[in-house]
Amino acid sequence: MKKHRLLILLAACLASLTTAFAQTAQIKRTWLEYDVTQDGEQGMKIHLEFNVQDMKGTLGKAIAYFEHPKGTGLKDRNGRYTTTNGNVCASTTFRPGYDDTYYENLAFFIPYTELHILPGERTYYCQVLLENAETNKFFAWGDYVSFTGKSGDDSPAPQQQARRASFPGKATYYYTNAEGTIPLKVDFYYDNDNDAVITTSNTSYHRGILESAGSDGLHFTSFEYQAEFKAAQVTPLGPPLPALSGNLVKKKTGQSLIVSPDYSEVRIINPYTTLVYPVRISESKFKQLNDEYQRFINGVSGGYTGNSGNTGSYDSGSGNNSSRVSMCKYCRGTGNCSSCKGSGHVIHVSPYHDVSDVQTCPSCNGSGRCFNCHGTGRQR
Repeated sequence: MKKHRLLILLAACLASLTTAFAQTAQIKRTWLEYDVTQDGEQGMKIHLEFNVQDMKGTLGKAIAYFEHPKGTGLKDRNGRYTTTNGNVCASTTFRPGYDDTYYENLAFFIPYTELHILPGERTYYCQVLLENAETNKFFAWGDYVSFTGKSGDDSPAPQQQARRASFPGKATYYYTNAEGTIPLKVDFYYDNDNDAVITTSNTSYHRGILESAGSDGLHFTSFEYQAEFKAAQVTPLGPPLPALSGNLVKKKTGQSLIVSPDYSEVRIINPYTTLVYPVRISESKFKQLNDEYQRFINGVSGGYTGNSGNTGSYDSGSGNNSSRVSMCKYCRGTGNCSSCKGSGHVIHVSPYHDVSDVQTCPSCNGSGRCFNCHGTGRQR
């Protein structure tokens, strides 16, 4: 009888351990909302989108930790929003109702005064972790999101201000031009160098690195990956020569992309035009528009009409486009030279030249404009 009870107890323990260690979650994105007033205090809300599995009926906790620099927790001063070891944090609880539960927007608040921001203007980082509140075990980690904090002095409760724009961490947003004809996909993430970067579906602006985050939005500069050259002793007696290191480095190419503080609009700026995507759309709408757009580019749809930039639209109705203005087939409406991507120069890379050997682009003679449409993005 005792042996039977022991076996039941062991089985129960194993079942509880299995449940505890099987819990998983995927934090899809974290974002910050500024200048929120709650219970008479001004501060910001931390928003979280995530899935959690095998945690039905179990109490969970989402904890936001604040750091400056990254990896170093902000020190708490009054014990209101704090960890057990004295660092600033904010948290909220949740209890999933299903084996696989999706939270679209779990939000919680921290007053600005409880961030205990340091004197001056600095970049701060927030990371959210998910914890089983019954076992005190973490089981999911979110991406870092950054914001700029500004404080006037080092008093216990300084006047603080968080900038409106912040990098959203790992997220994907979809846009279209004002006419709803040209779609744009923008992926936000931290790369292997821990740089805040984006990639886009725009052929003339493929990727960018975050330069600044201010009240007017997130500013990115375009870049390309290039082979890294370092000085190496090729021959015993000769001078060191540039040689491939085997690594890739980011080379900025000069175009700008600006995301509005609320992520509702994207502007791509090059020397010849500004492409504006002022409408946020859903992923399904983006797929629909992108399918139509790609068919048009490949010659299946009708013509493209409009002015410079990307504010035009195309007509797939009559199929008779002999007198209509269509998108340039070489630059695909960007107006940029397809060889140098609008920069006006090319970089000559070989084992015998330094990577900084810049030459005038032979296709556009340095103008950066498409040879076919002369920078207008249109042709007849």
